Amino acid sequence: MTPVQLANKWRNESNLAAAAFEMRWTLLSLYGLDRELGVALFEQKELFAEACAIGDGHEIVEHGAALVRGYEKAIRAMETAQIPDDSYLLGVCPTTGYKIAIGVTKAAQQRVVLLHGQDVVWFSPDEVATLAASSEAFMTVAAIKKKFPGAEVVERYAGEGS
Repeated sequence: MTPVQLANKWRNESNLAAAAFEMRWTLLSLYGLDRELGVALFEQKELFAEACAIGDGHEIVEHGAALVRGYEKAIRAMETAQIPDDSYLLGVCPTTGYKIAIGVTKAAQQRVVLLHGQDVVWFSPDEVATLAASSEAFMTVAAIKKKFPGAEVVERYAGEGS
């Protein structure tokens, strides 16, 4: 294989390994559990990127395989420590049962569907901000929360309006 072909192969392999981690956790939670492992994984990502850019085939394979092993080690560490998923937030309306998940990575979206089913609606943080800014009701709640920090939206009852 040419270096370009090897780089593409190992990018795919490392992307799959990264997705297996990122569907459940953030790197910040890995740093919280094992800072050295988090730093090593970050550094290995940099070494692999450099190998793909200027390295030969041997360096690409070496650093690509090491990156995949790094993600596998990170997953084992997080599972062993029973660290809960933190790559998304799940919210449920207490009145209707309507569920949303907010997260950044597509891998996390797959995890939400796996655990909570197809009925959970996925949003990125930017989508939430855009929708909130376009809702008069939300802007009213936001104004109240600014005036009274710590205020919370609590269960509403049918007949209280929409």
